[in-house]
Order: sequence, then C-alpha cells, then structure tokens
Amino acid sequence: MKLAFAASVVLLLTVSCGQSSAFDFYGCIFRCPVRLARSIGPSLIASSCPAWKMIQAYRDMVSANCKKCDKYFHCMGNYNAVHHCGANVLKNRLIAKAISDCRELCQSEKKRSSAADQVANRYGRNGGNCAGKYLCAYGCAYNPHNKSCKRKNCRRRG
Repeated sequence: MKLAFAASVVLLLTVSCGQSSAFDFYGCIFRCPVRLARSIGPSLIASSCPAWKMIQAYRDMVSANCKKCDKYFHCMGNYNAVHHCGANVLKNRLIAKAISDCRELCQSEKKRSSAADQVANRYGRNGGNCAGKYLCAYGCAYNPHNKSCKRKNCRRRG
C-alpha cells in the first residue's frame, strides 16, 4: 500500500511536470521526491492523508476541465489536506506545503502563474474560503456540489 501511494505521488508530480519543458520534466522527476523525503520523511509521505487529498483535488481539476479554475483546485487541495486530515494541523501543513512546492518547481518557466498558484495554496492551507475567492468571483464557473462547469453556475439568483 505504501509503495502504491508513493508511486501515486510521483505520478502526480510527473503528470504535472509533463506539461512543462523536457528540462523541467526531468528536474522535477529527480528533485521533488528527494525534496519531499528530506522535508517530511518517506514514511509520512507513504501514509499521508494530506497527499491523498491533494491527489484528489488534482483529479477533480482534470475531470472538471473548467477554465480559470486551477486556483480553486489548488486552494481546495491544500485546504482539505490541512483541515480534513485529523488533528495534527502542523504536520498536515508541512506535507501540503512540501507537495505544493514540488509541483510549482515543475512550472519554473511560468513564474507568474506559479506565484499565483502558491498564493492559492497558502490561502487554502490557512483555512481561507476557496469557493468565495476562486469560483465565480475569479471567473471560474465550476460548481463543486454537482461537479459541473457551466456559466449558469455563476448567475445570481433573483
């Protein structure tokens, strides 16, 4: 089980890196697992609820395929990783930050997007209202209740 989970984390990072240049792809593949292990220890990664929550947010984002919504999913992944994984918020925060930092390392050529992603990551880790900040107000038409991406999700009800 632990090996399968560690492979899932590496796969998540690999898929994220795969959208970058070849140089970043290989840099991410080789640096991030080492960075994660140094930051939080391999045993914490392998049994990590926070990492599972972040993988689920990534899967939800890919499945939604909704424009202008990546910040919402970054925020929610970090929020759920820290606040829905038991009482050890400090450990959860450390794991979520390490995973977020590794993912952003893959996008070094997109510095502005990466910086905005990190703002969303921190906002979620700190318990912010991700839906209020990053859904309709940000131009994201995703509805987390029915998992739809439609403009009508942002129409005001009269």
